[in-house]
Amino acid sequence: MGSCGQIGFLFSNTKLFASFSLCRPFSSRRRPRPCTSDPHVDKSDSIEVHTNENKIASPFSSEYHSPVMWREVLEHLVTDTRGLYLDCTLGGGGHSEAILTRLEEPGGKVIALDQDPDALDFAGKRLEQEVGRGRFKALRANFRAATDVLLSEGLITPEAAAGTEPGPFSGILLDLGVSSHQLDVAARGFSFRGDGPLDMRMQGPMKPPTSTSSSSPPSALSAGDIVNTWEVGALSKVLRAYGEEPRAYKIARAIESSRPLKSTTELREVVAKCAPYAERPKVLARVFQGLRIAVNGEVEALEAILTQSTRLVRRGGRLVVLSYHSLEDRPVKRFLRAGNKEGRVERDFYGHEVSTWRAVARTSIRPKEDEVSMNPRARSVSMRVGERTELGEAQVRARVDALPTVTYTKPRQIPHMEKSESTIVSNNGDEMKARQEAGDRGDERRGRGKKGNADSEDSENEDNSTQKTE
Repeated sequence: MGSCGQIGFLFSNTKLFASFSLCRPFSSRRRPRPCTSDPHVDKSDSIEVHTNENKIASPFSSEYHSPVMWREVLEHLVTDTRGLYLDCTLGGGGHSEAILTRLEEPGGKVIALDQDPDALDFAGKRLEQEVGRGRFKALRANFRAATDVLLSEGLITPEAAAGTEPGPFSGILLDLGVSSHQLDVAARGFSFRGDGPLDMRMQGPMKPPTSTSSSSPPSALSAGDIVNTWEVGALSKVLRAYGEEPRAYKIARAIESSRPLKSTTELREVVAKCAPYAERPKVLARVFQGLRIAVNGEVEALEAILTQSTRLVRRGGRLVVLSYHSLEDRPVKRFLRAGNKEGRVERDFYGHEVSTWRAVARTSIRPKEDEVSMNPRARSVSMRVGERTELGEAQVRARVDALPTVTYTKPRQIPHMEKSESTIVSNNGDEMKARQEAGDRGDERRGRGKKGNADSEDSENEDNSTQKTE
């Protein structure tokens, strides 16, 4: 068989193989399954979806919550065993209990904040003995109002609240996000695994505060209000900005056409139709995350407590933040790098960076593999640690304002040498004047030469004209 015959045979076999592969029985292809409340949505590896495995990840775990990276927290947070520490996210009290084990008497004490009444009740019973010894105190408040609550309780002075004197705390801990209890209880509406109302308020349903020291009145806004009343544009902005969902507008249109939605199951079914089967768990996680952040104002609360931490933490104290997604990690990274929420690095007259905070580690600290295997909910956590510098806010501002005012002056242009110029101002005036005179003499000679040429041309023209007339 010739070369042409071989090429034709191979080409025919290729076509035959391609046609055979395309004509597979339909039963052998992968079929998308319909989106229902099947167990598949529970098998997600995203931020918001977790498996409830009955494993004890640490000696401070409980049925309410398992504190993540508690070893790393103790290593980087507790620098003074007789200091005062602030746990801004009490939860089940695991981190607070771990900190108390490192503190010594007298002096060692933990103040905890939480806006969830369930967390306060559980942690209060768990740490009842520490409360009786005066080493632990819990207050119901959102950490965005930490300064006001601590000032009203007499735990900080007005001068510290104003930033004119250092704060009393040796360290502040922030464990952002939601707790295991809030995810596991379907009635709270944080997770799409179960069937519950569209609430998502961390303060719980509309209940009056149970403590006179409360500074967190229940929020009137719920996830149901956003889903059922907001316009498509506003709803898509929430899902895109807070949930980082690329299909935000499509999902918002689907939600609008399916109103009213009353439960997490109904919302889950609407959102699942807008995404491929394999991507549904992650899409659902992003949608529920975006709604939760909007309901509780988590981004604004984080920026507020970061700014307040500069006045609450003493010189040399620590700030430890546990974040679970980029919306939480980015502001913390910028703040610890520059000492302000904008991430603007200030410098003094000599070009040295001046800031109220210093990042202890250049990169974030991740959990170890053994902890992730015991507690799968720790797999997405990222820890950042900052140390308070010796500079206060006023000192940083004074050093930056001390920079001299630099004005730009346009340099004086030296005029070009022209025949009309008689003198040129220079460091060596005589030499420049001599050069100018020499240049003028050269111009005169060149001018005479040009004049002579012109006269000769005129004479030639006259001779030619006389010859023509003759």
